[in-house]
Order: sequence, then C-alpha cells, then structure tokens
Amino acid sequence: MRRRYKIIGAAIFVLALLLTGCGKAGRLDEGDCSCVVRLQDIPREFKMLEENLQEQLEITVTLENITTERQYRFELNTGNGFQQNALLHPGIYRVYYCSGSPYILNMDIAAVQEDLEVKRNQENEITVYLQNEKEFSDLVWNMQPAREIMQSDKFSRQIQWGGQMIDLENIMDYIEFSSDQTVKAYDQITLFNSEAGVRVTLQNQTAQMASWKECELIKVQFGRPNVIFGQGVKVGMPVREIVHAQEGIYGTPDSLTGSIFYVAGVDRVGMVYCDEASGDRLTLESSSDGKDVYSILYEFAVFE
Repeated sequence: MRRRYKIIGAAIFVLALLLTGCGKAGRLDEGDCSCVVRLQDIPREFKMLEENLQEQLEITVTLENITTERQYRFELNTGNGFQQNALLHPGIYRVYYCSGSPYILNMDIAAVQEDLEVKRNQENEITVYLQNEKEFSDLVWNMQPAREIMQSDKFSRQIQWGGQMIDLENIMDYIEFSSDQTVKAYDQITLFNSEAGVRVTLQNQTAQMASWKECELIKVQFGRPNVIFGQGVKVGMPVREIVHAQEGIYGTPDSLTGSIFYVAGVDRVGMVYCDEASGDRLTLESSSDGKDVYSILYEFAVFE
C-alpha cells in the first residue's frame, strides 16, 4: 500500500510540473509596480449559464518573470469581474499559461500579447480573450432546453442536439469518428470524438468480422452540456436538482455504481435509472465532490 501511495504521489508531482513548470511561485503583492490582468470583452453568454456554472467560471493566467523564473498566478472570475490586480517587481514577464474552467465549457483562452515589461509609474496590463468565442457562444445557446425536450421522458430516446431534436439511436449520423478498425465476431469497440465530447460503444452482433460502421450502437456517453436529455437534464447540472427524492427532476435513482472510496479520497459515483419496458439504462456520473454531473451514459436494452 505504501508503494501505491508513492506512485500516486509521484504522478501528481509530475502532472504539476507539466502544468506549471519548475519555477518558484511568486506572490501578487511582493513588488511595488501596479499590474493588472483582465479578460477582454466578457462574453454575454456567461450570464446565460446556470448559477452553479457561473460560480465555477474561472480563467487562470500564469505570468513568469524571465529573469527570476518566478511565476505569478492570476485567477479571473465573477467575484473580481474577471480582472485581478497585483504589485510586482519591475522586469519582463511572459505569459506562461492560460486556461479556462470548468472544462466542460471548452473555453480556449489566449493572451493578446506574449510578454509585458513591467515598469514603475506606468499602466502595466495583460489582456486575455476567448479564442473560440463563436464555438463557446453556440454551445451556450444550444444548452438552452426547448419546450419539446422539457416535455420528453428520460427514456424516450430523444435528445436535443445542436438546438434540434434528434433520435439518440441516430447520433452516429451527427458525429464523425476517425477509424478504420474492424471488430471480431460478437466483440465490442469504443470510439471517442474529443471535439464533441462523445464516446460510443458498438457491438458486432454477427458471427463474422465486420467494419465498425456495420456494428450496432449499444451505448453512448456525453461529457459536455451540448446534449440535453428529457426534462432538461444535461452535463454540468447540480446532482441535487436531478436525483433528490422530492425535488429532483428524475427522483431517486434505481441504483448506484462506482467506488465510494479510492486511495484517500472519493471516486466517481454513478446514479442509475432503469426502464423496465425497454431495458434502457441511464447513468449520471457525478464529479468527485458529488455536486455536479460531469457525464451522462445511455445504454440501450440492458436486460439483466
């Protein structure tokens, strides 16, 4: 067990190095030169997001002093109006890293300038912007549920995709998968489209080798809020809004899956709803803190 902890600790350390580098962390109040990092043209779609997603909105910008290699982390969010001030030492600072969260919104953040020479008695400002503004805008608008999907049952096999109602069984007509694989007799294959955040599992239901395109769709998993299920359920929603016994949209789940404890923390938990008539099964996977849904899995005709 001790060896396992060491391996996990080492993995976390390596990941931290990859994301932030080896530079020392600096404080945002250690100098005497006023500096500000701000988001340019705050998208109006921010206010269209659900309250829980607005609370999670954060843009991280890391500056690095090219001489001392000290790094300074700025966090822009709704609380500070997506603008953070600091007092830094004079010098040249390069934009080391930019990111946007939560990840399900797929925000691509970039800086207007690559570096900034911070001086006394002048305005020192780094401006960042949303690179994929159109894609983000389309995503948020498509996250708004239409009346038809709000009136639909969770097992109707109907979803709202890209602002329109489609049959979930036809999802392969709307997503491209780059693969030339063949599937053995009665075997399965899983394909993933990272751009759409969709993972599908297909099964060869014949006794011969077959192309994956000839296989039967048996499950589909969504990791972004670009799809809406019956009664408006989608990735990113608070778990309580869906599974609460009295107030939840779907009510109490039929069962739970996943590991409750993993090493020293809480692993993902799946809340499962089953349809006795069709055999379909819908699983909502929650984030590690159990607050929000980060994945929705739909399985066709799973009779046990």
